[in-house]
Amino acid sequence: CAATGAFSHELGHNLGLNHAATPTLEYGDSSDPMGGGNISGHNGPNRAGAGWMPAGSVQDVSAGGSYALATLSNNTATGAPQALRIGKPDSSEWYYISLRQAQNLDARLALKFLDTLSIHRTTGAQ
Repeated sequence: CAATGAFSHELGHNLGLNHAATPTLEYGDSSDPMGGGNISGHNGPNRAGAGWMPAGSVQDVSAGGSYALATLSNNTATGAPQALRIGKPDSSEWYYISLRQAQNLDARLALKFLDTLSIHRTTGAQ
């Protein structure tokens, strides 16, 4: 396949990943190959769902407070979590909070997704 982004997207389906959507668009999350078929790393819930997060890199949060985050763009454990996971109390959904930087596959990520917090909502206990 000469279209690397499309290949990455379709491979994601073979790994059990769904489209990276926004509330109004099925393919709306362009921070992930499962959105627009771009060449980048996957977002927090898709990385967790595929089993690509290092052990201990997703921290469940059940109380307010200050939390440190390591970048999701580097798969090396640093001691700080790479994603915070917060249960949505009125459903079986979760919010994932992560930080991405221009490293590795995320070096091509659009500027609006870099050095800022990303919040994704997902179903299941990935």
